[in-house]
Amino acid sequence: MAGLKYWVWLNECRGLTNRSRALLLDHFGSPEDVYYADEAEYALVEGLSKKQLELLADKSTDGADKILGDCQRLGLRILTMQDADYPARLRGIFEPPCLLYVKGTLPAFDEEVAVAMVGTRACTPYGLAKQGALVVSGAARGIDSAAHRGALRAGGVTVAVLGNGLDVVYPEENAGLYRDIAATGALLSEYPPGTAAEGWHFPIRNRIIADGAGLVSESWDILREYQAMYPHKILGERVELPHALGYQARTEQAEAKAAETPAEAEALPALDLTGDHGLTDDQMKLLRELAQGEKQVDDLIELTQIPARRVLSALTMLELDGYVAQSGGKRFSIQVELKE
Repeated sequence: MAGLKYWVWLNECRGLTNRSRALLLDHFGSPEDVYYADEAEYALVEGLSKKQLELLADKSTDGADKILGDCQRLGLRILTMQDADYPARLRGIFEPPCLLYVKGTLPAFDEEVAVAMVGTRACTPYGLAKQGALVVSGAARGIDSAAHRGALRAGGVTVAVLGNGLDVVYPEENAGLYRDIAATGALLSEYPPGTAAEGWHFPIRNRIIADGAGLVSESWDILREYQAMYPHKILGERVELPHALGYQARTEQAEAKAAETPAEAEALPALDLTGDHGLTDDQMKLLRELAQGEKQVDDLIELTQIPARRVLSALTMLELDGYVAQSGGKRFSIQVELKE
């Protein structure tokens, strides 16, 4: 547990993003080495702001010690991004979690056909689980809970990625579902025990669901996932499957569009900002910045002066809605033409 203390300390340094934590780990090698570094050594790390460097001066581990005690009391496991069984699928997502809190037995994400259920109406989790798919969702009311229950009824394995601490049941009526999921699969969270369910946690949480598994919004998405994992099981003439609406599919689509010549490229669909578009002020600011060209998250934070957590939340929702796409290097580009 001694080494984990430094992981938790780094994860709880408020004001650092997962990207900045990754920069520190790349430079120093371990969170313990990050902890014992001094101001001059921190200054050698490229990509960190002055404010982020100042945050690292707080060497108190009281909070980390409490979290470790809570995990031991609750029977929770801490999985760090340097552990061998940290899912490879998650290493390449936008802002991969520095660590994950786990309750139950984490399935082999990288060896399973894993499908994410977020607001889909086109398929049944029961049928997916019967075929051996790992069903991943968020244990929220509605389709999330139905996806987990369907997988459990089919005798399958399901994973719930939460937007709160693993000891906090949200919604309250899902207490039994939490227990059933942990008994055969796992509950996951990047938030420590005791963390309440906050509205802005859930869009950030969704990146783990949607990129940690294949996002299912229609039946073709299931075939895409099976074809990628088990091409020899997809019989008959090979056909080009339609692009899914999930994170990974939109990234592929964005990369394909970037490779097109100007003559081949299609005009972007229009988004009228003068009407009832349903976007938040943060989302509109980000879209206006991206309309000027592709940008990294840190650039967007600096340009808009929106706090990092709100930028991440807004980008997640914009990506789920298809308004932006993520490409290599964790860069974002706009997928619509703004009309103002």
